[in-house]
Amino acid sequence: MTDVTAEEYFPHDTFHKEWTVFWVFAVVSGFLFWSSFFRPAPLPAPPQMARSIGMDWFLVLHMPEVPRDPAKTARARAQFGQWLDALARGGYHPLLLSDVERRLHDGVGLPDRSVVLVFDPGYDHTFQTLAPVLQTFRFPALWMTDRTALLRGDRHFVHSRQARWMIRSGYWDVGYTGDGFWGRVNPDDARKMWINGLSEAQWAPGTGRAALNWSGSWEDLHRLDVSPKWTADDFIERLAMELPLYKPVRLSARNIQHYLWGIAMDSSSHADSRFAFQPHLSMTSRSLYWLGTRGVNDLRLRMDVPAFFGQLFFWLRSDPDTGSGIGVGFSKDQIFVDQMDSEGVRRRLQMFPRHPAGNSIQATITLVGDTLDLQEDGSPALHIALAPEEISGKSRVRMTVYDRIRGAASVDVKEIVLTPLSAPRRPD
Repeated sequence: MTDVTAEEYFPHDTFHKEWTVFWVFAVVSGFLFWSSFFRPAPLPAPPQMARSIGMDWFLVLHMPEVPRDPAKTARARAQFGQWLDALARGGYHPLLLSDVERRLHDGVGLPDRSVVLVFDPGYDHTFQTLAPVLQTFRFPALWMTDRTALLRGDRHFVHSRQARWMIRSGYWDVGYTGDGFWGRVNPDDARKMWINGLSEAQWAPGTGRAALNWSGSWEDLHRLDVSPKWTADDFIERLAMELPLYKPVRLSARNIQHYLWGIAMDSSSHADSRFAFQPHLSMTSRSLYWLGTRGVNDLRLRMDVPAFFGQLFFWLRSDPDTGSGIGVGFSKDQIFVDQMDSEGVRRRLQMFPRHPAGNSIQATITLVGDTLDLQEDGSPALHIALAPEEISGKSRVRMTVYDRIRGAASVDVKEIVLTPLSAPRRPD
């Protein structure tokens, strides 16, 4: 129906129904077209959740990113699978960091050997390569991404829709670093993390060298940088250095990627714990740390050393942060006991002649509280009163061999057995 006025044409029909049908059809078609390209991935079977047994410590492992070269990508995927298989066989239990926080907050504690796997920075290529491997083992992980890159839609990182799917899957905590604006952030801000299900946390300054974390501290989380050069055996042996000790162990050394590390071995293991140790030709001394002894303050150290040259020194309760510790040294004809306070001041407490003198040692050192007892086979027991000290709970056992002649000092160790005499204390 139309009207004509002064030769002008005025239609009455507005086609409301037709336009409504058109726009409904356009919206539905657009949604179907979009969903054909961005169909949400189905959620996988949920990750394994180990039962808590009351532990108050956990390890954080910073995993390396995946190279983009196709051949290196394939090797990284295979190596990651070997690492995860080694974790499973070694009795380690990967957890979400938010799950760790919840269990500790609720007072139920953690499984033995709890591990948080961290990817930081979280590149999309790393996710696409390694996420299927994690799902195969049903291990969860923490994914750190740059907030500014997420807002910009930087294709090197996962996009926001993918991050939401990761959280829904139950396999991922997704954390953000940076301030979320377009500018750069200072190093302190960059260490801060905002994680789904967890209050603000922060990596410890200088982080990357130690994995062990105790309950109650989210402002200084430690993490260990996992080297892409480590084999599965290297990986597990390096983790063994971090485990708090609750039973007798044999102290030994392993060459991991051409670097000598001290490790703690199960006392029931039949693996050989013998090792030789000496400084480089350019050095007059060298130290070997056993990181797994951290927090062991009262202990018994039984040693069988067939031969040594120079001086062999054992630092007990050695605190790497303050430099404090109790030291027992052996030379060919003397035994001496030193103590270093939290200010780094070292003083000699006692010196005793060795009877008989010689370049071998069979002895037992017992340290409890402020008393040190030393019994060398065939000689009378020695009792030494120590100066009162503040024990931080960060102590380690450290062996040092040194001499005035560069590269001349050496030690051949048959066996060293360490027995904790008190439960490890949480670091302050």
